Amino acid sequence: MSGRRLLAAAGAALVGLLLVATPASAAPPNVEWTRPTVNDPVLKGPGPITATISTDKVNQKITQVEFELVQPVDDSDDCFVDVPEDQRAQPVDKQATVDVKFDVRFPCNGAYELKAHVTYEDQLLVIPVPTTELAQPTLPFKVAIPPAQVTGLSATYDPGSKNVGLTWKANTEIDLEGYRVLRNAPGPAGFETVAGLVTGTTFTDPGIDAEHRYQVIAVRSGPDGRVEGKASAVVTAGPESPQPTAPQVGPPNQRRPAPSGTTGGDRPSVRRRTATTVDTGFSRDLPFDPSQTTTTQVPTTSTEPEGQAAVLAEFDDDDDDPRGTLVPIAGGLALLMSAVHMRLLSQRVGDDDIPILPGA
Repeated sequence: MSGRRLLAAAGAALVGLLLVATPASAAPPNVEWTRPTVNDPVLKGPGPITATISTDKVNQKITQVEFELVQPVDDSDDCFVDVPEDQRAQPVDKQATVDVKFDVRFPCNGAYELKAHVTYEDQLLVIPVPTTELAQPTLPFKVAIPPAQVTGLSATYDPGSKNVGLTWKANTEIDLEGYRVLRNAPGPAGFETVAGLVTGTTFTDPGIDAEHRYQVIAVRSGPDGRVEGKASAVVTAGPESPQPTAPQVGPPNQRRPAPSGTTGGDRPSVRRRTATTVDTGFSRDLPFDPSQTTTTQVPTTSTEPEGQAAVLAEFDDDDDDPRGTLVPIAGGLALLMSAVHMRLLSQRVGDDDIPILPGA
């Protein structure tokens, strides 16, 4: 074979190699799962699955990413889920790093797997050749999304049977297992479970003698056991507690009835009276000395009629009656006027020698 033929054959082989072969030095890009992650491979709420794909090669560019979602084969048709078709294959404009995501709504909790197929080009080749590689081993993850909060909870009470009846709206989760009923009795204790799993939307709590509070929690299946939702709003049911009755208060300044002077028979009432005596024994040669007036208290027997005794008792018993104050004032004024009168009379006797008593 001539030299030209050898050169032509070598050139053709090189071109064919460049067109169909993948360079041995080319390494696939890296995939970093950001939701879920390798360290936390559990989805606990709805939302997109995200990842970051990058290459360490300077001249290596990413052109497309395609996702594949694998789920257990024993799942029912109602729980089947896949990546939406419009998000399954995502083109990339020849970038070294790209953030990708796709949104999947999982109808059922369970265990799943993720795969990412990355298409890239190595710019070191004279003619870039697209290469599709499984850039990351399969990522196993779990979905454990809680059920929705129970709504529409209401309660009724039957005084005859002492039964509390609870009803609520049904949840729509496919893998819903039932509901847990909680009760809180009066006092400092918290809620306790009275029904571990109710499959319907009604519950009867018998023998209730006081007001209780109730809540309901939805329960669905999970990859590692049951998953519970948020507790419903609180409702109260039971016999109502009696309202305390306020004591009756009479009108202010109510006058007490005056005691009768003859209560319990005809025995006359005995009252302590004040008697005033004036010593008039003074000589003509000495002036009248008002200090000689003495006041003593002697017990007296009331001889007033029954009506007058009642009036006096009213004066003595009622401290708020103004007449009880005017009586001693009037008596004091009378004593004062008597003393002044005697003083003037004594002066006239001393000046005119007028005898006060006959025969003096």
